[in-house]
Amino acid sequence: MLKTLRTRLAKICMLITATLLAMMSLISLGILEKQFNAQQYTLIENQLNSIVFRLQTERSISHTFLSKLEATNQLLIKIEDNGIPLLFKGNTPSITPRTQLFAEATTLAETNYHFSTSNLFTSTLDIPKVSFEFRTPQHEHYLAIIGTFSSEVGHFRLILLKNMQSMDRYIGFLRWLFVGLTIIGFLLLGIFSFWFSGHATRPIELAQKKQTDFIAAASHELRSPLAVIHTNTSALALNANQETLRFTTSIHNECTRMKHLIDDLLLLANMDAKHWSIQTTPTEIDTLVLDMYECFIPLSKQKNLIFNVILPDDLVPTLMIDNERIRQTLSILLDNAFTYTPAGNKVSLVLNYTPHALTISVIDNGPGIAEEHKPYIFDRFYRVDTSRHDKNHYGLGLSIAYEMMQLHHGQLTLQDTPGGGCTFSLIFPLK
Repeated sequence: MLKTLRTRLAKICMLITATLLAMMSLISLGILEKQFNAQQYTLIENQLNSIVFRLQTERSISHTFLSKLEATNQLLIKIEDNGIPLLFKGNTPSITPRTQLFAEATTLAETNYHFSTSNLFTSTLDIPKVSFEFRTPQHEHYLAIIGTFSSEVGHFRLILLKNMQSMDRYIGFLRWLFVGLTIIGFLLLGIFSFWFSGHATRPIELAQKKQTDFIAAASHELRSPLAVIHTNTSALALNANQETLRFTTSIHNECTRMKHLIDDLLLLANMDAKHWSIQTTPTEIDTLVLDMYECFIPLSKQKNLIFNVILPDDLVPTLMIDNERIRQTLSILLDNAFTYTPAGNKVSLVLNYTPHALTISVIDNGPGIAEEHKPYIFDRFYRVDTSRHDKNHYGLGLSIAYEMMQLHHGQLTLQDTPGGGCTFSLIFPLK
């Protein structure tokens, strides 16, 4: 139970922290990408302004300056003076021809951003300009800026295109870096969550151990006086009159009930303390089922129940199980079936064999178990009859049977019987 609790706590802790980490990583990456993008817009605008300043302060601009500016910043530059392109071929390579790139940028500026090249300013501080990004059919990514202005020597239009491929590669690297760091963070969070959940459940584990030790010690201590009471009561009954015999019988029955409860508590305490293990031996399951059927025939007659057994026609393989513990498990299921099935109804003990599993089912036509009780039916001390009128059952039998099957690496399942009742099945997987 504590292992399940620790695993659930670790999962919840990891889920919450991992969600927060993923959100923080995405936000951080988004902010970083926006900052890089804004930086590129600022840089290309500064480069445009530097060309404008030269054109406004000097009558000519050198090809060497433009070539260096292109090479250093991965730019494609086009300058038009009164609509006539400057005789500058440029050195930056591109898959799409330069003239086609400039034409596409101009068209996008006019159609998508409504930028008119007729807006001409003489200010040296600011000029009409527009900047945007676009991609070519060849998957080239460019950042474009277009500006127009007038000076003493003429009317100019400038087009600068910055190749963003290297920027895209850098952003891609950052994304993979964030993914890798996030995955590493998830792993570290998983380790921390498991450690933290173990640390958090440690007090519960210690308290449970103390409780288990107390139950085991108390069960051992109660056995001796109970045995003395039981023995002396039996001795008194030998020479008792009718009235005394009634009292001794009552004491004897209560001692028997108490002995069963103590045995169950001691068994569960040993399971919790890992002091109990199963001793497996090769067992013929069909023989075991027949033996259990014969053992419960007298009880079925006493309770006026129809009791039958159904075995498969095929030869059933032997299983490596703890014979006594499986008998004890079946006894718990059969005892419950006989207790809660009304007289005149039927209880069946059925063995099914498939290539994948052997299944022993105890099927009754009793009142059944309501849906709201089913999730808790294998919990310790859980009883459908909350009034506790049934003094022969303490809500421990099914939990013991369930844990017995866990030790056998099998399953104990509950299903509704068609027509009413319960079907409890012991499932043994076949390797």
